[in-house]
Parts: sequence; structure tokens; C-alpha cells
Amino acid sequence: MLPERQLREVRMFGVLALMVDGAMAVAVHNDGSLLVRVDPGEDARLLENRAASRAEMGAGRSMGKGWIRVEATALRDDAALTNWVEAATRNLVQRTRRG
Repeated sequence: MLPERQLREVRMFGVLALMVDGAMAVAVHNDGSLLVRVDPGEDARLLENRAASRAEMGAGRSMGKGWIRVEATALRDDAALTNWVEAATRNLVQRTRRG
């Protein structure tokens, strides 16, 4: 999905995170759900997806705008996974441009 990017896996937040060009893009939880770091400007639109919710760092402790958790059931096909990975990498491109 990310052929010309620098990728590495890192343990972060107790899960396996995928770093793209040095920044966290997504992280896979043991239950198959995905933590996705998105542009805060896209946050509300992406949260309209029934399988998406505000990510939490422990019960009731919101990680804030731009951090979304996607249920594993919504990631069963490559198209769905690709959409979320693209949302995460758009954020990386925009952060890089802002400096």
C-alpha cells in the first residue's frame, strides 16, 4: 500500500505501530482493530463511519481529535484497510508541508 515510503514497525501504546517516514500512521491492536492518526480536519467526517470511534488511552481517557480506532470487523477487505491507511498517510503529507 505504501511502496515508496520509509516504513518501520515499532511497539507503541502497547501495540505494533507502523511508522511512515518517521511518524506514526497506524497501529494494530491484538484484537485486530486499528488505531489511525488522521488530520484533525478530517476527524469528524471519518468518525461518521459506524466502525470508527474516538481512540482512548485507557477507559474514558480520549486521545483527542485526530486519533481514531477502527473496529476489526470493518477491516476485513483490502479496500477498507487501504482507505484508512490513506487517511493516515494524507495526515503525514500535510504535517510535512506545514513543517
